[in-house]
Amino acid sequence: WWLTDDNWNGICHGGMIMAALAIYETDPAFCSRLIAQSANGMLKYMQSLAPDGASEEGMSYWSYGLSNTFLAYESMKRVLSTTYGLAEQPGFRKTGMFPYLVSGPVGTATFGDDYLYNGKENRFLSYFWFSYYFKDAAMAKAHYDACVAVNVNRTVKMNGWHDLLFYPKELVSQGAPAPLADHGYLRGIEYGWLQENNAEEGRIYAGIHGGKNDASHGHLDAGTFFIQANGETFAVGNLGLENPYPADYFTSTAPSYLSPSTTTATTPGRFYYYRVRTEGKSAMVFNPDARPEQKPTGAATFATPVNDASGGYHVLELSDCYSRDVSAYKRGLKLRRSTGVLTLQDEFTPIGNGPAYWIMHSPSTDGIVISADGKRATMTKNGKQFHATIQSPSNAVFTVVNRNETGINYLAETAGIFGSVMNGKNSVNRWYGKLQIKLASTTPNQPVTIRVDFAKSLQATGATLVPLSNWNTQN
Repeated sequence: WWLTDDNWNGICHGGMIMAALAIYETDPAFCSRLIAQSANGMLKYMQSLAPDGASEEGMSYWSYGLSNTFLAYESMKRVLSTTYGLAEQPGFRKTGMFPYLVSGPVGTATFGDDYLYNGKENRFLSYFWFSYYFKDAAMAKAHYDACVAVNVNRTVKMNGWHDLLFYPKELVSQGAPAPLADHGYLRGIEYGWLQENNAEEGRIYAGIHGGKNDASHGHLDAGTFFIQANGETFAVGNLGLENPYPADYFTSTAPSYLSPSTTTATTPGRFYYYRVRTEGKSAMVFNPDARPEQKPTGAATFATPVNDASGGYHVLELSDCYSRDVSAYKRGLKLRRSTGVLTLQDEFTPIGNGPAYWIMHSPSTDGIVISADGKRATMTKNGKQFHATIQSPSNAVFTVVNRNETGINYLAETAGIFGSVMNGKNSVNRWYGKLQIKLASTTPNQPVTIRVDFAKSLQATGATLVPLSNWNTQN
């Protein structure tokens, strides 16, 4: 653990620093060596937050690791008058705002082995310590406003003792409200978001996640997306972790990603769990069988984001994560603020002719209405409607997989493979169904475009189909 760059680094090094400071006078020489070794060991963890303060591990591990870390830095500052530059690392200086940069009006995006933070009263909170330590009035005000918004209707408040200890009242009073920008991109973890340029709770917010599949606590989730609109969550990109962790949760599975196609499950482990697999995300799945659907060492990166008052978009390069099944693959997410239309567009070139699934997990599939031609799906959540329309390909139709109170919604091709070997090992995802498109077959080496438009109003009109390479904010 002392060589890692993940949360365990900060937890253990931070704990040892505080313990050594607490008993320092009993053996100054030994405690000095221990503090020095631990402080040097934390640099790698701090550097992992560069350049934008984001953690690839998601909110729960961000919180766990850094709460131990900043308490160690506070102890060092009070006792030794310095953190030896650790707290001044560029990524760490920014990380106090991380929870708010991945949160929309009614939820926080989750990655990998994270919990779910859906609903306006479950959005993830940061800590006052960051604004207190860096004397950052804007960060203090942002955290204060987030605390008030999250806690207003909660009997049990989200804040802990840390915030009581480090509450910077003067900074909060000096800070100006700073709403989330209408677009953004966090480098390293590769998360991009877009939203309508207003502060209303009902605004459209959409995010898309790339990054490294082998990130600490990572899942096979490259390309997964999140949508909030009308004050509700309509698409979730992650169903959370298996809790508590099963004994084989971190076991490498077989067959491997590059094994020959097979329907035989041989070595159970991490990539057999529905919540870890790509079919448990809001992502594409090609040729589903017993193998992982994405390359476990794959990485997905963004092109330079584009944004102006009319709209914005992100394009994610996914070819590396799906290299077994496609020769090229990009996913684009665009919001036209002028029309209120959100577009998700996939462009891929299959290597084989096997089935391809477009999947969106949603808590809003109860009572969903599919149009007679299968091209439009109307979702209703708490009386509020949101519409999805297929613009391409011409032969695609929506189907619905209802949420299940007892079973696991593996795809038809994988249910038989994993049903028995994973019996009783998956947590039931009783609140989430799926809206999906199945292309029963594809033509090898022939490019395919799947485009789905989302809107709050049936009257919202999408633009003409344009290749991702020709996207701009006006089309």
